[in-house]
Amino acid sequence: MRLQFVLFFVSFGCSLGYAETTSDLKMLELEKKLSELEKITKMLSQKLTITDNNLTDMILKLKQSKEENSIIRRENLFIRRELKLLTSKLNLMQDNSSVGPNYISPESSKQQFTNFQKQEKPFTESLQKRLLLMSNETISSHKPRIGFTALTTSHQWHMGIGQAVQFPKIVTNDGNGFDQNTGIFRAPVSGLYLFSASMLSHSGLELRCALVHNGNTVANIFAGGGTTYSTGSKSILLNLSPNDDVWVRIIHESDNVYGDAFSSFMGVLISS
Repeated sequence: MRLQFVLFFVSFGCSLGYAETTSDLKMLELEKKLSELEKITKMLSQKLTITDNNLTDMILKLKQSKEENSIIRRENLFIRRELKLLTSKLNLMQDNSSVGPNYISPESSKQQFTNFQKQEKPFTESLQKRLLLMSNETISSHKPRIGFTALTTSHQWHMGIGQAVQFPKIVTNDGNGFDQNTGIFRAPVSGLYLFSASMLSHSGLELRCALVHNGNTVANIFAGGGTTYSTGSKSILLNLSPNDDVWVRIIHESDNVYGDAFSSFMGVLISS
C-alpha cells in the first residue's frame, strides 16, 4: 500500500512539472509572436508616415500650381483687354479720318495715322511679347515636375547577383517616382528621362553593377581594380512609358557598395 502511494505521488509530481514546462514554453512562444507583431506594427507605422508626408507634399504642390495658373490667367486677361482697347482706338482713328465735323484731308489723315502707329508700336510689341510669354508659361505650368536624387547610407556587403542597390537617403523626389525601400524608380508619366549612377568601391575591392530598365541591363558600371577606393559612373537617356522601372543592380557575386552618401542614383524627366 505504501509503495502504491509513493508511486502515485511521484507520478503526480512529474505531471505537474511537465505542465509547468509546457506552460512556460507557450508563454515564450506567445512573447515571441507579440514581439514580431510589434515590429510589424512599427514598420507599417513608418510606411504610413512616409505616405502621409508624400501626400501632403503633392497637395501643397497642386495648390501652388493652381495659384500660379490663376495669376497667369488674370494677367493674360489684362493684356488681351489692353490690346483690344488699342485696336479699337486705331479703328476709330481710321473711321474719323475720312468724314467728320472738321474735315481732314486723306493725306493728312494718313500721315497722322502713320505717326500714331510709330508712337504706339513699342507698346503694342511689348504687350504682344508679354501675351506670348504668359501663354508659354501657362502651357509649361502643366508639365509635370519629375526628378529624384538618392544616396547610400550604410555599407552594403556581400551582395548577390541581381540584388538591387539601396539608396535610402532621399535628397529630391519630385513626383514620388523613386521608392527608397526598394531602390527602384517607377515612371509616373511617359517621356524622355536622364539617369545617372555613381558607385564607390571599397579599398582594394572591385564593384560591378548595372543600370537596369524593366529587368534588362542598359549600361554597366565598374569600380575598383586598384589598391585604394575607386568610383565608377554612367549616365543614360531612356524613353519610358508609365510604370516602367529603372534601378541599379549587382551583376557579380559577393560585391560590396561603399555607403556614407558616397554612392548615388538620380533621374529626371527632360521632356514629356
